[in-house]
Amino acid sequence: VRRAGEEKEGLRDGMRNRRQNCHPGAAPKHGLAYNLCLVQRGICGVGERLIVKVTSVEQSMEARVQLAEAKRCQALQRNDAVALAALLSDQLVFVHSSGTQDSKAQLLDKIRDGVIRYLEVRLTPQRVQLLAGERSAVVGGEMNATIVVAGAERRVRSSYLAVWSLEDDGPLRLVAHQGTALPLA
Repeated sequence: VRRAGEEKEGLRDGMRNRRQNCHPGAAPKHGLAYNLCLVQRGICGVGERLIVKVTSVEQSMEARVQLAEAKRCQALQRNDAVALAALLSDQLVFVHSSGTQDSKAQLLDKIRDGVIRYLEVRLTPQRVQLLAGERSAVVGGEMNATIVVAGAERRVRSSYLAVWSLEDDGPLRLVAHQGTALPLA
């Protein structure tokens, strides 16, 4: 991933990166080419703008999962329940690092109602493992965030495991998430 403003083109993990004009609220395009504006170090947060452009005709499942993780981070950062809903399976099991468990509807309600509000989010996927004929993948990574839960601001650092799967209607969706609290650095 290259910082916006760099003139060079390059390949990293099957993704072609190049300079683009973007803003944090830019919506990605769907189809063969994806343009996604990302902010900060890691995948998402506040600060530096990063761009990812995936252009391969047969986009790798790993690249699709990385893009989905970036979109999820961006939706969390914006507290955008509508964008997040499009990424989540109706069968979602979401276990927070606190140990609480939510369904898709419960998680979206908490975000929509402001019970959980993300002030800053950074997801750092560390490993993508493809499963089931490359229709599913498990992502292991780390999340660093500042959130407000029930009116109280707190920092969160957790290891997470996310399961993404291509659903019958075509899109890649998050079907499971497990967070495990880590000591704050």
